[in-house]
Amino acid sequence: MSDKFRICFAAAAGFIVAADLALCAGLAVIENGWTAFGIGAALLVAAGFSALVFHVSRKGWQTALIMLCSAVGCGLGVTACLRGLGAGTALSGALGLRLLGCTGISLGLFLVYGLIADRMERGLKLFTFLLVGLSWTAGILLWALVRSDIFFCLLFFHLFLVLLFCFPLIICAESLTTLRKNLVLSSLTIAFLVLLIALVILTEGEALDGGELIDGFSVESPGKSKLNRRKPLPPG
Repeated sequence: MSDKFRICFAAAAGFIVAADLALCAGLAVIENGWTAFGIGAALLVAAGFSALVFHVSRKGWQTALIMLCSAVGCGLGVTACLRGLGAGTALSGALGLRLLGCTGISLGLFLVYGLIADRMERGLKLFTFLLVGLSWTAGILLWALVRSDIFFCLLFFHLFLVLLFCFPLIICAESLTTLRKNLVLSSLTIAFLVLLIALVILTEGEALDGGELIDGFSVESPGKSKLNRRKPLPPG
């Protein structure tokens, strides 16, 4: 097992644990989905600003700080999703067991993927995209078909989190600094996408609808543009 895999696996595990703890804290103290979303978005902005200040990541503690802020923002984003869906989820022992189960499944899948990727020389990119696509599709279908059990909702988010850590594992990195940069960018991307999903859920899809902006945005066929019907300039 390569050093690169150990670092990526530890980063993925730490990110998920921090996100789960933030989710538990959010469910315990935050009743409003918009409040959870606002705090999570603020943490994401702080993480992004820190990445710029630190030039993405030069030292280990800087990487850890940025990823921690992203993970907590991600966990609060999941809290906002659950509140927006009206899941009525409360912090309990049963929820803790579900989170442990989701963490075990997602990290187990990442472990299997890493062991396979470690030995692949061709087709790694295609294999990765197929695995990510199939896993997310399965998670969404289970979530849609078994809405009565919050386990499948949590499983989808855990798969969403851990599978995005596949990319820092396979993207070329000539140094530890480059690998840290890839991990930071992955964590920021995860938090952004989860908060975007939360925004869509909280607004009941209106965040994806351009509304008046789209209605007022006129388009034309380039071939029928008035520019093509200008009178020719007089000779001379």
